[in-house]
Amino acid sequence: DDRTAMLWDVLSGQFLLALKGHTAPIRSVAFSADGRRIVTGSDDQTAKVWEAASGGELLTLKGQGSAIGSVALSPDGRRLVSGSEDQTGHNGPILSVAFSPDGQRIITGAEDRTVKVWHAARAEQVAAWDEEEHSAQKHLIVLQRERTAERERQRRSRPTVRPRCR
Repeated sequence: DDRTAMLWDVLSGQFLLALKGHTAPIRSVAFSADGRRIVTGSDDQTAKVWEAASGGELLTLKGQGSAIGSVALSPDGRRLVSGSEDQTGHNGPILSVAFSPDGQRIITGAEDRTVKVWHAARAEQVAAWDEEEHSAQKHLIVLQRERTAERERQRRSRPTVRPRCR
């Protein structure tokens, strides 16, 4: 309720820094892969980017339109995904978001009991399943087909260089 995220050293229990600046409770916190940035999502409908070393606020992102319940940074730290109660892409509030390890996909889980996978650059849904679909194998096949289709699209978009014969 104090609208502050606090960072502690887990080995010593020593308090390190406080991230203050949200005007409503913070619901989600994530570190960048390199540990240099921290991102917070709040009921104040903003996501904030902080410098991990000093706790200094670097950026405030507005416009979500509802409370932000989950945040994640891409592995390269250049993109942020947030999930909120605005239900974008789902039929219920988004409860969890994450990037794939290669940063090419975003996965979202929502109160509508669905999990969806999105192509990060195109914001296109590439797979989805709900609580009634229990077969992990089925979903792996869907993702494999999407990867194969993506490789084929990339192959077709490359210019073809043909050797000249004399």
